[in-house]
Amino acid sequence: MAEVSVPESKQKIQARLISIVRIADLDIEPLNADRLQNLWARLNTEVVKESPAEIQENYALRSATGTAWFDATADSNRLYRYKIQVVTQRAVSDDLLTNSIKYPAAKFTTDIRASLINPINDGIYAEFKVLDNGKMVRCKILRSYYLRSGYEAIAVKPLFQNRNGILIISFTDKKAVSKVPYTYVVVPYDAAGNRN
Repeated sequence: MAEVSVPESKQKIQARLISIVRIADLDIEPLNADRLQNLWARLNTEVVKESPAEIQENYALRSATGTAWFDATADSNRLYRYKIQVVTQRAVSDDLLTNSIKYPAAKFTTDIRASLINPINDGIYAEFKVLDNGKMVRCKILRSYYLRSGYEAIAVKPLFQNRNGILIISFTDKKAVSKVPYTYVVVPYDAAGNRN
């Protein structure tokens, strides 16, 4: 079905990433120039025994760098098994059979609770405690007008910090308007882009 290899240039990594994000409908931004250059330097060394640690939880980036594969043709009503062959200049390995894969994967659970929402000079500051992160590796912040239906994603960068052994997600909504009540929700995503 596919041949996986490390791209010949950093531009091809970026192009693959953009293509995968579009096919999988993920909300991942392209790499900035510095991060792309650093990743290329790590992949372009003489000996690479394993993929860089910073991409272990980013399946789209792993696929773009040739260390994983994304099946864009998977059907949600089927059970899949994949065989993998390692092809080198000297030989082709025996088929390695993967575990059975069901798509979509079972929902994962994440327990997140609001702990602080306060107005500040330039918007609203909020903190959410993550009591059980499950498989969450990133999240989106959604906002709704209080007692109205429907939420919309807001353009904030959540900050993850560990405080007294508890993971805290904090953000500042600078687009909030004074005297308007809001409700916020944190939507967790796993490494493959599946939402909770």
